[in-house]
Amino acid sequence: MNVNIIYVPGINPKPAPEQHRQLLWRTILEGIRRSEPQLVSEVSAHPDCFRLISWNYLYYNQTRDISDDLPWIYALINKHGPTAEDIRDTKNWQRKLAKILFSAGDMLPFIIPLLPKTIRQIASETNRYFNNENGIALDVRELLK
Repeated sequence: MNVNIIYVPGINPKPAPEQHRQLLWRTILEGIRRSEPQLVSEVSAHPDCFRLISWNYLYYNQTRDISDDLPWIYALINKHGPTAEDIRDTKNWQRKLAKILFSAGDMLPFIIPLLPKTIRQIASETNRYFNNENGIALDVRELLK
């Protein structure tokens, strides 16, 4: 099989790399099973095709205990599509407002200190990476190489 999957996680501390990789691999296989069931046995026979670029510990100096989230993860893996409530939640006013605030912060960085705490934290982390504070951006990119 000639497939390579490189997964670069988003912000915030993540579980220990091997645990994180196993959970991600399981969800990827479930996604393949749902969309291309004829491929799942071939892909699952090649777990080495999946690589996790586990940069989060390097950046945050901590891992996240995922035990409280496991029931939710397993429930999602066993769920076969969104409910009406799930769809409604994606369209609620808080999500729309957050999107507008993120866009405003991107276009007008001087207003970031006035935005909600979560947006300020994300902006600060992004700034730390782009400014390569303490060489963090280079260290993260090295993992990807």
